[in-house]
Amino acid sequence: MATKIKPKKNYWIIGAIAFLWYFVGIIVLFRENIVPEFVINEIADIQLDFIINKPAWVVFAYGLYAIFGLLGAITLLAQRKIAYFLFVISFIASMVRLAYNIITINIVDVYGKVGLALVIITLFVSIFLLIFSRSAKKVGILK
Repeated sequence: MATKIKPKKNYWIIGAIAFLWYFVGIIVLFRENIVPEFVINEIADIQLDFIINKPAWVVFAYGLYAIFGLLGAITLLAQRKIAYFLFVISFIASMVRLAYNIITINIVDVYGKVGLALVIITLFVSIFLLIFSRSAKKVGILK
């Protein structure tokens, strides 16, 4: 009989934070790309130009990042092995989008220091969740 490993409290806290992080990502995806009228009066012209002139593949990469990340968080909370795979897809999509943002624009000029901080936080969150879900899979928390 296989032993069932019960996750500790921090597992649930990390899973809930991941869910909220990617849920906000879905909101940003919707707000910036699907209904851009919401943001026209709220942001600087340089940011608006960047948002409107983004190639479709960058929007698609961000969509993959947010959607697969949210699905990864949900399956992490449901303790399913597929969470790791979903976080891998989210991470790859995140790297594509971040590479575009870093190579094509000066992120500080467009979004300021807060934008740069978000790029760094996004990178660390993606890497952390990959490592966290892989270790949860190895110890048997994810079934």
